[in-house]
Amino acid sequence: MIILGTREIMSSSFLSDLEVIVISGDGKVFLEESGNNSNSIDSYFDLFKIDISDGVRVKDVLKDKLKQEFRFLPQILLYKEGDRSIPIVKLDANSKELICNTNKCWCDIEDTVDKNISFIFINNLSRIINFISSIVPDIAQKYEHSILQKLRLIKKNNRVFYSKDLPFYFKKKHIYMLKELARFKKIPLFRVCLHCSDRDLVHEMLMIHTKPQYIKPHCTKIYKNQNKTVSYHVIDGESIINIHDDDGNVIKEIAMSSSDNNKASSCRLNANIFRSMRSLTDSFLFLETSSGPFNDSDTVWLNYE
Repeated sequence: MIILGTREIMSSSFLSDLEVIVISGDGKVFLEESGNNSNSIDSYFDLFKIDISDGVRVKDVLKDKLKQEFRFLPQILLYKEGDRSIPIVKLDANSKELICNTNKCWCDIEDTVDKNISFIFINNLSRIINFISSIVPDIAQKYEHSILQKLRLIKKNNRVFYSKDLPFYFKKKHIYMLKELARFKKIPLFRVCLHCSDRDLVHEMLMIHTKPQYIKPHCTKIYKNQNKTVSYHVIDGESIINIHDDDGNVIKEIAMSSSDNNKASSCRLNANIFRSMRSLTDSFLFLETSSGPFNDSDTVWLNYE
């Protein structure tokens, strides 16, 4: 098996093109503009691509394409990710010394927040940040600052962000950018609060798991004359929500998925019942809506050991 670029391949016959991560000596990433034409609203920036045809060695094509584009053969490094090896091309020259056409550019990683970027690029963002951090040590902080400024978010801690004011909105790409940043920083889960204050009567939270998680059984403390609910709406991935009795026994299981039509995509519960969640996919994104106001002491964790 050969691992090249951003995808795992068995042979060249499986590909028409292959994306490759190219980094300059000063920590910029090489991007190509794709789409119908560079002035089209449908155009977007993507990683460096090479065309693959049957009966050729992928490494040979990669070397030839790199020499053609940059006039010399740059260093090809293997980025280790578990049992996979992904090549990242490093150019010793600074980006200013490397000439690009009008539909290509060298870009600071934090400036990609404002660009129309492909999801292939976004899905490789944690790898790109990891490599650039060896050149620009504070690149993760710069990237986070750029996203927070763009989305007008206030950072409470590494796991909690609040909107500064209303109206608050975000693009799907920015949430996946945050997810990849959290993955680089080894943060297993975090939330983006669409509400501005814990005192708000409605709390809406975009929840992101960067790897499978288990949230232990818990419920919300209900005071006299209150009727609080909580709902979950899946955006991407799969999970199981279990409803427990007071002894911790599972009395109902709700399978949730963004892609399986035989599973629930949304559910609403009374907030004072014990529930747990187990995310099943590599990442899991969902919207949680609950009744406010909220204090940390309002969450009751089930202790049945």
